[in-house]
Parts: sequence; structure tokens; C-alpha cells
Amino acid sequence: MKFLANSALALALSRSTYGLRFEATGRPKQRSAALGLSRRQASAPNQPLDGLVPVSGTANLEYFVDLYIDGQPIEVLLDTGSRGDLALSGGMLSANNRGIHADIPSSVTPLTISGNVSFADVAFAGYNISQQIFLSLPGNVSSGLTNILGLQPSGNSYLARLYSELVANGTLTSGSTSATGGDPIVARILEEHQSVPNFYSFTLGRELNYSVPLATTRGNFTIGEIIPGYENITKMPQLPSIESPTNTLLGMIVVNETDISMPVSNVSGAPPGGLVVSLDSGYTFAQVSPSIAEAMYGSIPGAAFSNISVEGQVLHIWFLPCDAVVDVSFILGGMDYPIHPLDLNMDPRFLPANAPLGQRGPNNTCIGSFLPWPAVDTQMPSAPVDMILGLPFLRNVYTLVNYGNFTDTPGAKNTTAYVQLASLTDRATAMAEFFSVRGGNGTAPMGGSGSSSEARSTKQCVPAFVAFVALFIMACMA
Repeated sequence: MKFLANSALALALSRSTYGLRFEATGRPKQRSAALGLSRRQASAPNQPLDGLVPVSGTANLEYFVDLYIDGQPIEVLLDTGSRGDLALSGGMLSANNRGIHADIPSSVTPLTISGNVSFADVAFAGYNISQQIFLSLPGNVSSGLTNILGLQPSGNSYLARLYSELVANGTLTSGSTSATGGDPIVARILEEHQSVPNFYSFTLGRELNYSVPLATTRGNFTIGEIIPGYENITKMPQLPSIESPTNTLLGMIVVNETDISMPVSNVSGAPPGGLVVSLDSGYTFAQVSPSIAEAMYGSIPGAAFSNISVEGQVLHIWFLPCDAVVDVSFILGGMDYPIHPLDLNMDPRFLPANAPLGQRGPNNTCIGSFLPWPAVDTQMPSAPVDMILGLPFLRNVYTLVNYGNFTDTPGAKNTTAYVQLASLTDRATAMAEFFSVRGGNGTAPMGGSGSSSEARSTKQCVPAFVAFVALFIMACMA
């Protein structure tokens, strides 16, 4: 589920969790010397880290970084789950249009997104990239579309494959025609600059109160560099990637200091004893199995679960009092990652003013951010992942994604990619923040204190405003 309510682009740039999958075997691509790429140097030793890219956010709903394209700053959505393609809306930079039409298909919906293959010089994260490929969308479809920077590697990129075809058939006869010229931005930096460590990393900030937006940087993004102050990330377990760099194995979930019963994975070939999860910054909400969502929210007094049919689709939503708190931790690699209570219980007033729901419902009702998703039941008998850990999870960790022996070959197996996570949530601080914003007496359990990663239902009537929530979430479906 993506927040981008009106974005056909978000639908067409397929989610990694539904799209191309790394299978079989393939020859790893060699990382070569720089081709059309250079590193900008800091002007003085005490200058801030040159590759530290500020991440801005919109009301906990989406996060952006700035690219400079032909010297022009362009804000793009930071999306770990999308194909590595770069797509820009509103007919931007039409002068770079090569006159080559392209349709990017979605593997999730019958939609495609149409645009023109374009090239431009890009500056990002301290690197200058010559003639980067992107899809330029017509100006007449700009409304509601968001520029997207996908972070999947080259083998997951539609434009990379299209570029190879255009070079092979002679359609591209000028400009960048190097072996890596069609690759996604981050993958291209790592492929063309062999001295750069083979990872990207990021943190995402959190707004506590919808009425008091943050004016400062909301997080940071780096390529091949650890964010200063988070050097302990290198001591965290290397969680093996499963068929995609941002898919890994979840071991356990703890709710109110009790290990909950975990469903059996429905992912073909998944390692035993866990669930395959996607760490996807393109999803405003998290999506978990229905039984896990019920374990999180079902025992809260005043909580209500609803199956709502809208336009032929069934939505699964938990509604709960806005001052209700629950203690939830995710266990990955034997380490404990607590979730901030504000990331479990969403105030609907964070939603945009033009959304169907912009106010709290009757009886001070909010939305459970971890939405039930039937990926581990009979409705999806062969799902590529069991759960999607979107922004409500990712705000609680510093995330490092190592591409491993990435390859341009679709379907090629990557055995060395991994993820590392360092907890950012201090339990005592999180609880104090929750009660300062939402009220309450602060007596709910939070399982102790500490921010470093540690080794190891009542159902009432559905509030009257659920139909409005349903309309909004239907618009978010991707």
C-alpha cells in the first residue's frame, strides 16, 4: 500500500515485492573503473560529509531527497522497494528527450506508465553522473504524480534492459552507450566507482504531532558511507537478503512482552523458522498477516476490526482509540527492534487535507498503522513476501543495504547481499513522547528501556467514519 493516492506512476513502477525476482544463478557483474562518473571532494577537512544527503518528509507519509539534474534541483521519492528506474513527472527537462517512447508495465496492476526515454547529467550524494537515463512523463499527466528514485539494483530495472535493447539495435547512436549507461543511479555509482563500499544507508525522521511539523532535516541518506554517530551499525547482524536486497527474514514479533504465534511462510523456498519481509520506504503503512495485526490491536479496549468492501475489493482495517498504546518489538537476526507507539497508532489528521478523512472519527478514533494483509493465507497462496515493513517500521531503525554481488541479469541469484539494522527507538523516551502527544496515564508496558538493539480481543462497533478511511486507503492501494 502506497500513500501516493493518485499516482499511476506509483502503480506502474512495480513494487519489488511483486515484480522481478532474483532466482536461478548468474555471473556477478564486475565493478569497473569510473566511466562518466566523478566524486566531488569536500573543500576542507572539517566540512560536513560530502555524501550525506538530507532526507525531508511529509507528515510521516513519504520521504524525499534532492537530485540535481542538469543543475536543476529535483525532489524525488526515496523508494527502496521500487525498480531502480528514475521517473520524473510533469514533462521535466523535455530538451533531453530522445524521442523514444517507453511503456513501463506494472506486474501488480494492468496499468502501464508511458513517457519518453531521456538522458541528463545528474549530481547526487557527492557524485556527478554523466548522461543518466530516466523516464520523462508528459506534462499533461503531472497532477498527482510524484518523482520516484527507485533503489533496487540493475537486474530489477526496466530502463536498464530497455537501454541495452536500444544500444543493441542501434537506436541509441549518440550520448552515453557504456556498459553501465542504462543502470539505475545508485547501482551505477557502485558499479563505476570500485573504491566505494557496496551499500547505501538511511534514517527517516518522525513528526510527533500533526499540528507541529518539523522544520529541520528529517533524516539522512548515504552511498558507501556510514552516517556519523551510527558507527555501531557495523556490529549488527548481517541479515541475509532473500531474492531482493531489501527482503530479509523476520524471526519473531513480541507484543506486550509476549512472543506471539507466527504464521507459516507462504513464500516458496523461504528459510524455515521465519517470515520473509520487505523493507520498503515507498509504503506509508506496514502490511502484516491478519493474525499478527490482531495480536497487536485485538486486545485494546475500544479497538474495532472491519472488513470493508469498496469497489469490489475488501479492505482490512483496525480502528483504535488515539490514546491506546501497545508495546511491539520485531526480532531480526536475534536482535530486538522496538517500535515507537506513535508508529503503531496513526492520527488520521496526518493525512492530506484533500483526503477523504482529514479529521479523527467519533470517540477519538485513530488507525492501526500495521494493516492486515492476506499474504499468508489462501488468498495469496504463493506470495513473494509475507509482510511489508514500510515507514512505521523503518522510522525505528538505521538501515544499511549491501547490494552484494549484484548483477544486471534478471533472475540472477545474489548470495552475498545483506541488510543491517540498528535500533533508533529508546523505549522510555518513546513512551513519554506518546503520552505527551496523545494523553493517557503512561501505565502501558513498554518492555523496559534502552535504544540499542538487544539480543533477543476486544471488538466493538466499527466507527461511523470507516467508509471515509476505506476510500482513502483504496486510493492508496498499489
